[in-house]
Amino acid sequence: MADPNAYPPPDAGYPPQGTAYPPADQYPPQYPPQQYPPPDPYQGQYPPADAGYPPPQPQMPPPYPGPGDYKPPDAQQQAQTNVVVVAAQPTTQTIVTHVVSDVPDYFVLSIVMTILCVFFNFCALVCTIPALFLSIQAREEALRGERVIALQHARTSLYLNIAAVVFAVVVWIIWIASVASSG
Repeated sequence: MADPNAYPPPDAGYPPQGTAYPPADQYPPQYPPQQYPPPDPYQGQYPPADAGYPPPQPQMPPPYPGPGDYKPPDAQQQAQTNVVVVAAQPTTQTIVTHVVSDVPDYFVLSIVMTILCVFFNFCALVCTIPALFLSIQAREEALRGERVIALQHARTSLYLNIAAVVFAVVVWIIWIASVASSG
């Protein structure tokens, strides 16, 4: 059995019979009444030439001046035009700099002294290995721009290398003297 409260009522049909869709009383009347399609104002003829169309545009833009076409402005023009407008996109510049250090790091001297001490005098390695590390630190500090600290590390590296040479020479002199006295 059908529910009497159901919408739409089962016997009314859809859309409800006897009413226009959409109901005419819901929309305001149009003044003047519109016709579809709208009437042709020219009755099949071409519109007149000045019927409101925009004027024809030039086909090509004016040519830009070439490299040889530049003419410097007169002194009078220069005095009158004092505003310069530059319409350009902002650009990004990348500057690559190579830091050239004037700080001597004595790295090569430390490497040579360490190699010589490995082959000829193990006792001097006590001085050459710290000298090698200090020379590397001096190079890094110089590249970072810390010139004063780099000079301190380089000077200490040089002093340690000199001490290694003196220590090696003293050990060799003692060794030669002991061999000569025993023989």
